[in-house]
Amino acid sequence: MPIDALGRLDPSDVRVAKTASRHVLGVMNQMASEIGWHVDQAGGLGNIETDELNSHLRRGLHTKDGDYQVPLDLVHDRLEASQ
Repeated sequence: MPIDALGRLDPSDVRVAKTASRHVLGVMNQMASEIGWHVDQAGGLGNIETDELNSHLRRGLHTKDGDYQVPLDLVHDRLEASQ
């Protein structure tokens, strides 16, 4: 996101708040988990290629009927449906 995407922000007026969306929370938790795994595999944050990781994370987000689904769950559902 460009640094000015949200317009001019007053640092003394920025607040962090809980989300009211379980969907957003689920996506954020899944991303945090995947980032942690990639950092561990790479041997530290300094060894991560952020553009590649960002691209990987964006490709991994899937929705089904508007609800977030972990990609492996979608594969499992598809395999069960084909049997």
